[in-house]
Amino acid sequence: MVTALSFTTANDAEARDPVEYELSGSNDGIDGPYTLIASGPIEDFAASTAWPRRTKTETPITFANTVSYKHYQIMFPTVRDPGSANSMQIAEIELLAPVFKADAPIPANGAVHADTWVNMNWTAGEAAVSHDVYFSDNRDDVAAGAEAAFRGNTTMANFIVGDGQLYELWQYIFSENRESQARHQTQFEAQRFYHTKGNNISAEWEELWIDEEFVYRGTDTSPGDGLYYTLRDGGQYGSKWSPRHWKVGDIFERYPWVTFYDKNNCAVDKDFPHQTWLKFEAYYPVYTFDAGGPDPITVQEVVELSWLLSPGGQPEERYFYARDFGLVGWSNNHGDFSRISEIHEPGSRDPNLREIIHCLDTGDRPIPAQPDFPPLPLEAPYRVK
Repeated sequence: MVTALSFTTANDAEARDPVEYELSGSNDGIDGPYTLIASGPIEDFAASTAWPRRTKTETPITFANTVSYKHYQIMFPTVRDPGSANSMQIAEIELLAPVFKADAPIPANGAVHADTWVNMNWTAGEAAVSHDVYFSDNRDDVAAGAEAAFRGNTTMANFIVGDGQLYELWQYIFSENRESQARHQTQFEAQRFYHTKGNNISAEWEELWIDEEFVYRGTDTSPGDGLYYTLRDGGQYGSKWSPRHWKVGDIFERYPWVTFYDKNNCAVDKDFPHQTWLKFEAYYPVYTFDAGGPDPITVQEVVELSWLLSPGGQPEERYFYARDFGLVGWSNNHGDFSRISEIHEPGSRDPNLREIIHCLDTGDRPIPAQPDFPPLPLEAPYRVK
């Protein structure tokens, strides 16, 4: 993203030095069309005394710009002495982009936070795809990037993909005043991983995978009412669920085609597009789950995501993912919620056994053009996170 320029004079003919510039950009192709980004004087070249030969400008040439372009074009409408110059000449042009570190931390530098937890946030560095997080009671260790202070990197893969350990989620359904508990575990097969919930006899699951850019979801067998659903983008199995690299405050639009099937015979129950948004709400270096039910439990490094029906809407649901676990908490705007309640020692329990749907349909499937089917505000179990 270009926000500054520098120019270097050529070896002779001061009269041919450009004294004005016009910078434009295009994402369509080298032949344009081009959009004007900035224009103005080259003050050093236009001064009363000619700028030295083969010398770069010193007076900053900066401008506001928030768009990255694949192609750039620079025009020089005026030279130093158009009466005697027969052309324009320039030795070097530099397109400059700022390199920013993350800044504006919350809590602010020097702030006193009198509690055992804190919601950390920051403004991301320009073009950053992830951030290394250092946290310590020793300022020098953080400043030096000491290994003892390193708490990890904020790419979503670290939080979405668990390490296979078993843990319990306690759940409360407000409308029914009902409590329940289910065992959760991330399991792996080929290029997929599965968030499972249930036990060693039968466990519902949702299927996910990751590439360099996105986290994808395929099938989810847990909506209830004897149904499962699949997600497809453009008729192809699987749908982008979230960016792999994003920052707190980002919002991601999702618009998959959703097909609900009967688990017994895989007959199509409902077929529709579903446009929603996912927001990266917060990152917590430490988070204590203490609402209702069992004793409080604290886990390290948690991200909070929210599910929205419009980009500026209020969250319909919130999801909490912890490093090395996967999903550890959930809530909705009806008062229902779940949260991690127990962590099992490795080998102390049999692994979850994923339920088998013999007629499972995970193939590509032609779908109608989505604009012809406006999204519907569907109720449970047809609301797809």
